[in-house]
Amino acid sequence: MHKSLIAFIVFLTVVFLGGSFYHYSDMILHGRQYDDSYITYRYAVNLAEGNGFVFNSYEKVNSASSFLYTLFLAGFYKLGFQNLERVAAFIGLTSGCLLILFTSLLVFRIVENALLMALFLLPLCISGSITGWAVSGMETIFFSMLIMAFLWAYYSDRFAFSLALLAACLLTRFEGVILLASLLFSEWIDGGFRLRNRRLAVFAITGAISFGGLVAFYLCYYGTAIPHPVLLKKYALYYSHPFFTSLEETLTFLIKYFGLYTIPGIGVAVFLLWSKWSEVQTNKDKAGIPRSSFSPTLGKLDAQTQTRDVLVAVYILLSVLSYVVGPASDQNRYMIPLVPVLAVATALVCRYWVKSCVTPHRAVLIFGVILFALATYQATRNQMRVAQFFSKTAEHQIAREAIGQWIKANVPSDEIILSSDIGAIAYFAKSHDFIDVYGLTSKAPVIALEKNNWLLFINELKKKKPLWVADTGFPNGKISAIEKITRPSEYYHGLSSQGEPYLNLYNDSNKTVLSIPVRESYTFRIVKIDPQVYEDDRISHNKKPPM
Repeated sequence: MHKSLIAFIVFLTVVFLGGSFYHYSDMILHGRQYDDSYITYRYAVNLAEGNGFVFNSYEKVNSASSFLYTLFLAGFYKLGFQNLERVAAFIGLTSGCLLILFTSLLVFRIVENALLMALFLLPLCISGSITGWAVSGMETIFFSMLIMAFLWAYYSDRFAFSLALLAACLLTRFEGVILLASLLFSEWIDGGFRLRNRRLAVFAITGAISFGGLVAFYLCYYGTAIPHPVLLKKYALYYSHPFFTSLEETLTFLIKYFGLYTIPGIGVAVFLLWSKWSEVQTNKDKAGIPRSSFSPTLGKLDAQTQTRDVLVAVYILLSVLSYVVGPASDQNRYMIPLVPVLAVATALVCRYWVKSCVTPHRAVLIFGVILFALATYQATRNQMRVAQFFSKTAEHQIAREAIGQWIKANVPSDEIILSSDIGAIAYFAKSHDFIDVYGLTSKAPVIALEKNNWLLFINELKKKKPLWVADTGFPNGKISAIEKITRPSEYYHGLSSQGEPYLNLYNDSNKTVLSIPVRESYTFRIVKIDPQVYEDDRISHNKKPPM
């Protein structure tokens, strides 16, 4: 490895670590991470303590965001590293360093210039999408690292390593199927389905065993192969945006913060796929003539390199499509793994265009400097945005932890807690079971929505009789969990607001035992429910819930 390459990789890694520690030291030292990560933490704790891959003791629901990532967390917990917030930050920072390493090696392989490689990737290392989400507690950067490690191994002809990394991607997130589909397409378009195309067969078998095994486990253990959050997102209004709104939001995020990567990256992806497909069609008509002679641009390159570049192109386009047609929640977080791949595609522009263009080198240099300055500015804005986001949510996380600790100390462990704010509160009250009113970690609301009968969930509440509500309080004094119970049509598709059943948990006999105000006039509250609410017949089908 060239000394200059090593020096630039070290430089980029220092920039990444410096940005993480400077802007997000509070999360590294004290937790207060992204709330969804605490759902995965709770799964990891239950798994490590022998309670199974579950969130609550009374039911099996598949709501952990990542199977493999949860296994890693559970392993660390079993070894005695029980502060999962710091464990997750360590995994994220390590994954970020490896992400930079693999992306740098791959981009260097393409542009063959260490300085140019460093300039390409500096905006990536500055951005908050990498530095901030690395310590967020989520598997985002871990998954991004696996994607880039696979691409590096695939480009470098490390076949066995590629297979292992492909399996890891599929076991980490369901979005790994996009990588598998892109891989199989690129291998097929290169060699077809002939029996001697062993690479395609081995990749397909590896993908089938990995993903198929995971789906089989989910089906046997949970009773459904589809992750529970996916079932919920079919009905929840929060996750549903019109097609053009999702398209606008997707492109706005990518262009606003990563324009240097997005515009040329998507452009070269479309060009590569169109060129390769045209080439294949031409070869069908002129069999026996080397296919490389029919592509004036791609024909100058090695055939295997073309196949690998097609993989990158298909992955980019399928990923963008999935963001547009998929659920809209946390869209920015889900798009982060695509950004390093777009950086690789941008590097391909140098291979396909810059080396062959007739524009004077000075003009190319000036244009490149302008683009680099704009990209650095965008990355800096992204850093500020992400830092502000986590700073804003830190106060909420402090309140959620206090709520969870109070429940742990004061509520009997056999009493169920009602909530729709189910992350950190439930993690710090690990000994208690929760009913997630929104349905992210509980079956009952989703079953009721599937059957278009909210009364099924009301009856479930009357059966279990949760005596506590721990949730976010709105400025008008209402509580999020109770609002979702009484006005489901405002939160879910398919439920009519006319005559919808409700359970009146707003009772004068209820007692607020803890109230923690946070910014924007919100309060986190613990309310003890009068058990008489479940004994009386307070279900109505004929009038709207009380205001």
